Amino acid sequence: MVDKRLLSVVPQAKTAIGKTVAAQFVGLIAGILFAYSLALVLAGMIAKSPINFALVIPCFAAALVLKFASAKIAEHFSYMAARDVKLALRRKIYEKLLRLGKCASSHSSSAELIQTTVEGTEQLEIYFGKFLPQLMYAVVAPVSLFIVLLFVNVPSAIALLVFVPLIPATIMAIQQLAKRVMGKYWDTYTNLGDTFLENLQGLVTLKIYQADALRHEKMNEEAENFRLATMRVLRMQLNSIIVMDIVALGGAVAGMSVGLYQMVTGALDVFGFLFIVLVSADFFIPMRTLGSYFHVAMNGMSASDKIFTFLNESEQQRGTARVEGEPVIEFRDVTFAYPSVSRDEEAADDGVVAASGAGTDAPPSSDDTNVSPSSTQTGAPSAESTPSAASASSCASTPVLRNITMTLPAQGMCAVVGLSGSGKSSLAHLIAGEYLNFTGSLTIGSIPVQQLSLQALSDTITTVPTGDYVFSGTLRSMLCMARPHATDAELWDALEKANIASFVKNAGGLDMPIEAQGLNVSGGQRQRLCLARALLHNTPYYIFDEATSNIDVESEEHINAAIERLAREKGVLVISHRLANVVHAQRIFVLHEGALVGWGTHEELLATCDMYRSLWNQQSALENIRKGEVQ
Repeated sequence: MVDKRLLSVVPQAKTAIGKTVAAQFVGLIAGILFAYSLALVLAGMIAKSPINFALVIPCFAAALVLKFASAKIAEHFSYMAARDVKLALRRKIYEKLLRLGKCASSHSSSAELIQTTVEGTEQLEIYFGKFLPQLMYAVVAPVSLFIVLLFVNVPSAIALLVFVPLIPATIMAIQQLAKRVMGKYWDTYTNLGDTFLENLQGLVTLKIYQADALRHEKMNEEAENFRLATMRVLRMQLNSIIVMDIVALGGAVAGMSVGLYQMVTGALDVFGFLFIVLVSADFFIPMRTLGSYFHVAMNGMSASDKIFTFLNESEQQRGTARVEGEPVIEFRDVTFAYPSVSRDEEAADDGVVAASGAGTDAPPSSDDTNVSPSSTQTGAPSAESTPSAASASSCASTPVLRNITMTLPAQGMCAVVGLSGSGKSSLAHLIAGEYLNFTGSLTIGSIPVQQLSLQALSDTITTVPTGDYVFSGTLRSMLCMARPHATDAELWDALEKANIASFVKNAGGLDMPIEAQGLNVSGGQRQRLCLARALLHNTPYYIFDEATSNIDVESEEHINAAIERLAREKGVLVISHRLANVVHAQRIFVLHEGALVGWGTHEELLATCDMYRSLWNQQSALENIRKGEVQ
């Protein structure tokens, strides 16, 4: 019932728990004082003897004040214990997510992480704030009352004490059953939340493919399973509560019966009997309350198991090195597969890459001497990039990248093109250091990516994906995520470079409100604001992963112009499904089913790469239709 892992998370919580128990003990003393005073009054009234109100009234007043004050103090320290634990666990989960990066999705779903972090930690409030203090108090209170009653009547005290252990015995008897039932309940709950979030986020797609009715039926089935799991939990709780109530009431009745017999036989006076009656309930209330908290605490314990399972997940081992010199990026026979992610999932996720994050400024690089004549030639890949079954199988059963060998210069624009699911975004994931479970060699500035720290990667590479993250706040707060201490002049310079400054001036300036996900601006304006934030980050290398997808033509042209200007000073990798956006790239790499099938300039690829020529002809035909040039 006491989880040492939770106590080790916040050692100071033990102090708060101890203070809570101390306050409860003071309340117990106040209760004994109140019962003593009331028994004196009632005994005097029954015996029709004079009552010493000079003694009784101060005792009543002191008891009430102590009882009220101790309850408030216990509540305060109970809150403090729970607050510290929730804060510590949420911080640990957040830090774990940062360390895992994109790999977090292979350990837990988004819905499960949200439920665990939010509601799971909330469930621990009862465990730390109520259950643990009550567990200690439930031991202290009966023993203390037993000692007090020994001075009143020994047989009655023994009779009351005998029944007290029956309640924890009942709790222990149902603990394994409760743990199993609560575990299944929590699993069902997280599964339902996962399904709901997935269906909600993909509702448009489900409607398009007319699959919403099928998903609706599936969610109804999971909701019914959750209802049944909830009913099993309630049935288990109610049955155990009935047993504990019988034990508590039976124990109180037994103690009072023994006291009554002692009074009838003359071994106990009226005052003693009344005192036993008044305190007999306090023998069992602490244990009975513990039983009630136990069922709620078990929910928190089930949640804590999931929390610690996630916190104990293995992490990618990273180094502490920094990028020295020009950030030339070199792939040598790289094969990669996502952990626990299918090929279909990679195809669906192609084009969605998280931003590398904010860091300190790094000077731009302008050296292009790393581009050798041989590396710019077109044609099929060299023997180094021929798929190798051995290297592929060492990474995973279904690689999304196979034996990739390429060099990206430290300055100028390169591009990666190919069909959806060909592995384009996977290259961006690897360059950003989000996954290290690949075979082969990947270096940035001649340093293996595994040896680079997260801060070094953040200071070197900035990724701009299709749907970059935008949080609610002001435009200033959004931009300053890339450079916290940026001046207004620097902010406006970044907006000018992203061709969005005029819109910002008309919309309220740097303090204009931004809603979550940028819902109060158009898709093109939102993407240009994200581009301004990325430019403000000012790293030597930039990756634009489908940065112009699903936006208006005007915004697309502005973003492409900004990318071309940026490529004159820094290294730029453009991942695009639209070939017209990369025709001016100094080097274009063509991927097909995870393999590199060609590279070179636009003109060279049209002459030598069948895959590229086919894509270009198809897209040119579509462009002509859009422009009205087809007869």
